[in-house]
Amino acid sequence: MGTNTAGQYYFNVVVNDTLNLGTGNGMIIKTSTRTRTWIAGYNTVGDRSDDVYQIAGTATLTRPNGYTVSIVIDNAHPLQMAPSCAWIESGIVTITNNQTGKTRSIDYGTGACDNEAQVTFEGHTYNITL
Repeated sequence: MGTNTAGQYYFNVVVNDTLNLGTGNGMIIKTSTRTRTWIAGYNTVGDRSDDVYQIAGTATLTRPNGYTVSIVIDNAHPLQMAPSCAWIESGIVTITNNQTGKTRSIDYGTGACDNEAQVTFEGHTYNITL
């Protein structure tokens, strides 16, 4: 897409995908729109070790029974990833079952390259190891 007002390169990704589960089993449908912003390392072409990306956006999964799940990564808490780290470094993903209204979130922390996160569901928060 070019650069944003901060001079960072960004890319818009739109997905409309269908997974056919076979005769009589239905389909899973995924639609999503997200923005990937290259927030560091874009000035050192050929050296991926200092690259850092943020991702924000939304998705909807429709199950074969018609139930839907919404996924949101808002701009205030985008996922942050770096090729030099095996884990998501920060950000929050919120997942909502649209039939029950129940929401859970996964909080990846504030920037450390570690395998720790927190899941919050029905008012309870659990520390997890990824």
